[in-house]
Amino acid sequence: MLRQNILLQALGIHTGVDNREVVRSSDVVIIAVKPYVVVDVLQDIASVVHTNHLIISVAAGFLTSHIERVRLFFLCCIISSQYLR
Repeated sequence: MLRQNILLQALGIHTGVDNREVVRSSDVVIIAVKPYVVVDVLQDIASVVHTNHLIISVAAGFLTSHIERVRLFFLCCIISSQYLR
């Protein structure tokens, strides 16, 4: 087993290629993609995001206000990397 897989398993971190399936099985969702992909990802997962999800965006230059403008996550708690500096 790869060292990375052992670490992910030990920490309980799950990844996948289907964004909606990952969101369905998660409480915390980290948006860590290139800024030009963020809107596509948000639109893809919008139907499975609920008020109990914590959405964390670390996409450079993509502000929380941009996410709010997409109006997909108005009920979710959003933490943007702009507040982590």
